[in-house]
Amino acid sequence: MLRLKVALIALLIVSVVFVSCDRMPKDLMKPDGADTLPTGDMTHSSWASVELPVPGALDAATHPSETGEVHGMGRRTVYINDIGVMANRAGTAYPVGTLIVKEIMDDTNTFVAKRAEMTKTDDPMSAAHNGWVYKKYVRTDESAAYQQVKGSNLEDAAMGCHGCHVKASNDSVFVSLASATDIRIGVVVALTGQHAEPYGLPMQRGFALAREELNARDEINMTFVTADDRSTVDGAQAAVQQLVDQGVPAMVGIAISTQLKDAFPIAQKNGVVAFSSVSSAAGLSGLGDFIFRTPLATDILIPNGVAATQQKLGYKKVATIYDDIDVYSTSSDEELRAALQARGVEILTTETFQTGDTDFSQQLTNIMTLQPEALFVSALSQEMTQIIIEARSLGLPDTVRLIVPDLSGAEIQNAGDATEGAITFTDWFAMSETPGNQTFVENYRAKYGFDPEPWAAKSYATLNILANAIASAGATDSAAIRDALAQTMDFPTILGNFSFDPTGEAVYDPIVLVVKDGEFQVFE
Repeated sequence: MLRLKVALIALLIVSVVFVSCDRMPKDLMKPDGADTLPTGDMTHSSWASVELPVPGALDAATHPSETGEVHGMGRRTVYINDIGVMANRAGTAYPVGTLIVKEIMDDTNTFVAKRAEMTKTDDPMSAAHNGWVYKKYVRTDESAAYQQVKGSNLEDAAMGCHGCHVKASNDSVFVSLASATDIRIGVVVALTGQHAEPYGLPMQRGFALAREELNARDEINMTFVTADDRSTVDGAQAAVQQLVDQGVPAMVGIAISTQLKDAFPIAQKNGVVAFSSVSSAAGLSGLGDFIFRTPLATDILIPNGVAATQQKLGYKKVATIYDDIDVYSTSSDEELRAALQARGVEILTTETFQTGDTDFSQQLTNIMTLQPEALFVSALSQEMTQIIIEARSLGLPDTVRLIVPDLSGAEIQNAGDATEGAITFTDWFAMSETPGNQTFVENYRAKYGFDPEPWAAKSYATLNILANAIASAGATDSAAIRDALAQTMDFPTILGNFSFDPTGEAVYDPIVLVVKDGEFQVFE
C-alpha cells in the first residue's frame, strides 16, 4: 500500500455519486505479500473523511446517491488524502498520488467488513481506467485477517472495481467533495407576538449577519428554514415540529426558557440538534444530548454577579421580585436567593407577579416599606421595563440599587433615567475586546443602522459555533454535529473563548455592568 503522511483536513461534503453494476464476485485469493492490506496501518484515519448513507437496494433506488448496493448494505466511510481533497475543492481531476480508502461496515453496522484501496498512478497499464489501481479486501469478523477479493485488481479488469468504475465519465465516481458544505439550518424565532421586538427580531438579525459572513468564506453554504414561534409555547412546539418534519439536521433560536422547556424535547426525541442562542434558565441543556445553549445559565451567571456586587456594595438586606410563571424568571430568582443566603444576606421579602401584568404598585409598595438596600428584579423585557419605571416613580430611593439580570440596551432606552445606576449580570458587552467583537459591532451597525442587541450578538456567536462544529464533524448529519458541538473547547467567539460542559451548558467568562449616564460600563 502506498503510504503518504498527511495533515488533518477539515472536511466539507455535499454529494456522493456511485455507478451501479453487478454484485462483486465473492471468491477470495490467498493473501500474498504486497497484495495484503496492512490492517494495523490506520494512517488514513487522519485523512479527510466522508460518511456515506447506507445504500438502498438497486431496484428501489431513485437517485444515483442511493445506489451502491454492490458494496453491501453496511454504512460506508471514505477517506481521501490531502492532495485528493485539494483537487476536489478546486473542482479538478484527482492528480497522480491521490489515495482513497473506503471502509464498509457489515450489514449490521457492527464492524468494518470490507476495505478498498484506490491509488491514482501514471502507470500505462492503468490508463484504460484513468490511472486508478484498485484493491479490495474482506474479513468475516473483527478479529479475522483481511483477504483480497479476486477481480479487484488488474488481473481481472473486466470484473469488480475496474469493470464498474470505468463506466464513470470522471473521477467523482468515488466521492465528490465541493468547496462548500450545503446545509439547511432551522431557525426558530419570534417574528410575531410580544417577544418579537425585544428578542426574536434581534436574534434573526444576528443569525443573518453570521450566515452572510460564513457563506462568503466559501467554506459552508447555509440555507435557513425559518419558523415563527409566535411568542407562545404552542407556537414554539409547532415551529420545532415543522423543522423536524422538513428534515433539518440542526436548528437554532428559541429565546424564552418557558418555550424551550416544552419545545426542544421534540427535537431531542427526533435526534435533531437544538441550539438556543438566548434561553438561560438553569438546567435546560440537561433535557437531552442534542440540546445546547449559548448563554451562561443562571446558576453560573448569578452567583458570580452576587459575589461581585455584594463584595463591592456591602448590602446586607435586600428584596427580590420575579415572574412566577416564567421559567427563566423563576430560575433567576431561585439562584439569586440561594447566592444571597450563601453570603449571609437577609432577604426581607420576595414578591411575585405574572407575565402580562402591567401594575406592580402593590408589590413595590410592600418592598419599599421594608427599606431594602437593593432590589433584585427577575423578569422578561416588557415587565422588567415597567417595574424599573414604576419603582422609581413610586419613590424608590436612588440609594436602593436596582440589580436586574439580563438588563439590555432596549430596557435602558425604554425606561430612560429610571435605569441610571442599575446593575446587570450578563455575558456580552459591546465594548469587549473578545475575538472579533469590535468587527461584529461595526458590521452590525453598517448593515442595520444601529447598535447590536445582546440577543443579536449571542445569535451571531451561536451560528459561528455551529459552523465550526459542522466543519469539525466533516459531516452534516445530526449525530455528527451533536458530537462535534459537545467537543467544542476554547473556541474563540465574540463572547470569549467558548466551551461546553458535559451537559451542553456554555462555559466562558461572565460580566457585571452598571448603567452610567445612560450607557453600560463595566462594574468595578
